[in-house]
Amino acid sequence: MIIKVSGLPVNITKSDLDELFSPYGTIQITEKSVLIKIEQTESIAHLELDKNEQLAIQALDQTKWRDKYILYLDSIRGNGTKITQRGGGGDQEPVDEDQNPGGGNQNPGGGNQKQRG
Repeated sequence: MIIKVSGLPVNITKSDLDELFSPYGTIQITEKSVLIKIEQTESIAHLELDKNEQLAIQALDQTKWRDKYILYLDSIRGNGTKITQRGGGGDQEPVDEDQNPGGGNQNPGGGNQKQRG
């Protein structure tokens, strides 16, 4: 799982990220593991930890870092698809299947249905 960290200062370094995430694990060095994108007023980092990724997200999301920066963390798959929602405490948001634009023979609902048989 890749963690997207936004709200970072433009002059962020890998050493800064190591310090920030050290209570939760070690940043893994792979070809896709650490990417820092510098925008006009903030940097965004994409990184992988060797363990405790969900714990890191829950602990650091929407927290103040260095008394100045509000950090926002999200989990994303390797292809860039977000798999958690901010403010959800690390849990996935429920899907409203009635709002699902997909086709096919979907069975919205579920829950307390009786089995036939």
